[in-house]
Amino acid sequence: MREINWERLKNIGPNLRPFQPTEENRRFLSQWLLKGFLVMSDEGRTRDKVDMWMGYCFPYHLPYEIRPFHVIYEVGDFAGLIGFMDIVVGHKASVLFKYWKPEIWSHKIFRDLKSVQNVIMEELELERLSLRTADLRGVKLAKKMGYVVEGRQAIDFKWNGKYYTTHLLRRLSPEREKKRQERRTHQKYSEPMEEQNG
Repeated sequence: MREINWERLKNIGPNLRPFQPTEENRRFLSQWLLKGFLVMSDEGRTRDKVDMWMGYCFPYHLPYEIRPFHVIYEVGDFAGLIGFMDIVVGHKASVLFKYWKPEIWSHKIFRDLKSVQNVIMEELELERLSLRTADLRGVKLAKKMGYVVEGRQAIDFKWNGKYYTTHLLRRLSPEREKKRQERRTHQKYSEPMEEQNG
């Protein structure tokens, strides 16, 4: 495993910066988690559950050696957050993507969102990023950033008493994606031969 270039991770682009929680933005996040559309499921929209979520994302109360490994960025002028959570260096991470301002859809911000995922995967040598959302706007944005839907969970997410489908998306490293495509191509052309020889 090569040494991680932390400076590169800190300086992604003008529209992303490492997130520094303040008392003010933590209060905003807590309220938004409780009220934002398709942000938290009904069973999670309690003050105690939101506090638990905040403690998970920003575990500064834990000793450094036992903290989960997250890398979280502020997007734009506090328009949203993108986080790479529970990172297993050399393997995988889960992606947290939350936004509350429409500027998140600008071309410049989108470019930096795509760039940060490339940099994270390269620097931490990740093979896989995974993301789950019930918000179709999030699915659309993720697809533009190179994710593919690998599954759906019907009647999985409940918000304001209504059920929604959760979409499971993933993005593989270019090397892993190439191997996957080669394997699928090989299977496609080898199966007819096996049938003929059978």
